[in-house]
Amino acid sequence: MKTSIFKMILPMAVIALASAGAVESQAKSQKSALVNETGWYHLSATQPCISSTMCSLAPGAVCTVNAIPGAQQLYRKGAGSTDCAFVLRQPE
Repeated sequence: MKTSIFKMILPMAVIALASAGAVESQAKSQKSALVNETGWYHLSATQPCISSTMCSLAPGAVCTVNAIPGAQQLYRKGAGSTDCAFVLRQPE
């Protein structure tokens, strides 16, 4: 009796674990699709964007210089542009 229950439950447990692993790996791959990028900050009118810390586009806390809370906020620099206006977030 114990052997027949074991033979029935073991395959279901293996399928459940495999399904959970597949869902977890898919969630991680979707999360890693957002690549970190360099954050830029405003210094002066002559130096509008200075390169700083790596940031993310994913929702979260605002990205700041060297990840110091309350420090200067970092932005995304537009391609071929000197303007940096899009707010970046802290990478996880």
